[in-house]
Amino acid sequence: KRELEADLAKTTQIEEENNNNMRLLQEKNDRLMLLRDEKQKCDQNIRDLEYQQSTLMKLEESLEGYHAPVKKIMQKVQSDPGFAPDVKGPLASLIEVEQAYATAIEIALGASANHIVTATEDSAKNLIAWLKDTKNGRATFLPVETIKSRQFDKQTLESAAGHPGRLGVAADLVTSSAEIDEIIGNILGKTFVVKDLTQALSLADKLRHSCRIVTLEGEIINPGGSITGGSINRSSTGIIGRSGRITELGRDIKKLQNQNSDLSDQITIAQKELNSAEELNKELLQKLQEIEAESKSITLQIENIEQRIEKLESEK
Repeated sequence: KRELEADLAKTTQIEEENNNNMRLLQEKNDRLMLLRDEKQKCDQNIRDLEYQQSTLMKLEESLEGYHAPVKKIMQKVQSDPGFAPDVKGPLASLIEVEQAYATAIEIALGASANHIVTATEDSAKNLIAWLKDTKNGRATFLPVETIKSRQFDKQTLESAAGHPGRLGVAADLVTSSAEIDEIIGNILGKTFVVKDLTQALSLADKLRHSCRIVTLEGEIINPGGSITGGSINRSSTGIIGRSGRITELGRDIKKLQNQNSDLSDQITIAQKELNSAEELNKELLQKLQEIEAESKSITLQIENIEQRIEKLESEK
């Protein structure tokens, strides 16, 4: 009987351990399912961003959105490295801009987005001759060696400073190589970017309509007071910021891939912890079965002994 009491105590202890382990097992399983769900979402996000990046890269490679003469020249440059080695490319392809400013910068650039940057005037002259000879239309060129930056004077900058909605000078809102800083300054150095039309009109009035102002939605207030605005044909825009968006998507994809790798590591650890909990559960159940079998054996022995005692007593 003392052995039965001991087995009963062991059974109670093991059952308590098993109940605790079952709760732990459920927690581990829930965490594993959560991690797998997060990884599945992360995988899908990576696929979505990779598709966006691939689509934009194809548009960039095919020069989609550029004027036909620009396409012809760049296709010739790409297929024949010796044709015009100092061509840098269309201006739009040489700058990066945050998505928030993309429309404003594209409108501010206007036709200049399609202008081709060359190192020298001679290169521009040769390309113009090629366009004539091949009857491939007309294009505008921006020789790095001759174009100089234009900037607002100090008084204008001070007057505009702190004005509500003023986001900055357009030239300062783009990123490009130092080689074309003068060109960027020439085209965007005397344009303010402002949040909306109401604030742009207020700034224009303050500056006596002396400078060009563009809003985030693409409205333009020109020197003198004329205003351009309305709906934008999105199919004709999009070349500005495309290369930057490709780079941005690459960073986002890399970040998600790192996150995905971390999730994979966490899933591996969680799976091992779940396996350990399951093994412990098996061991505890096995111990319970062994104790149960032992208890049954002891109970049977006690019953046999009691029966023998009863028999002996009845024979006296």
